[in-house]
Amino acid sequence: MPVTLYSMSGSPYAWRAWLALVHKGVAFTHRTMSYDAGDFKSQEFLKLTPRRRVPVLLDDDFVLYESAAIVEYVEERWPQPSMFSADLRQRAVERRLVREVDSYFAERMERLVEAQEADYVGKAALAAAKDTAHTCYLDSLARACQHRTRRAKASHSPSPSPSPRPSSPTPAPSRASGTGRARWASAAGSG
Repeated sequence: MPVTLYSMSGSPYAWRAWLALVHKGVAFTHRTMSYDAGDFKSQEFLKLTPRRRVPVLLDDDFVLYESAAIVEYVEERWPQPSMFSADLRQRAVERRLVREVDSYFAERMERLVEAQEADYVGKAALAAAKDTAHTCYLDSLARACQHRTRRAKASHSPSPSPSPRPSSPTPAPSRASGTGRARWASAAGSG
């Protein structure tokens, strides 16, 4: 059965669907869409999604859009290897992290997408929107990695009791502390 993923360069929602397919080892055709080429205005694409946005997954004759729905479909359609923990509570935390990224990151991402859609937006405004969205996304990923690292260290500790929770959450690094990439690298390297 042929599987096709419609995506766009720079879309973290499309990355999410792409990474799910790659993790599962699914053979698929990757179709990169382009605003400049008019792909989003084509009748072919409109037949796939009334929203005219990516990602869109085409599995034989079944069409699905919205990245979270695609990830859950991919998880159930190709169950091995699993993307989520076998432990119910850990899996709930992982799904909560996905929803948090969607909730807190979505607004900035929408600004970026709208900036890309509008022909009249200047390059400076687009660059600022990309920087803000990218930094927010990397901060969210860093927090998720730190959470997983803490959970992994706690599961390997000799003590049967859970590790103590900090009295207050660790504050996110300020914008002055460096770029999002630097913060991501330091957070990813801490585990």
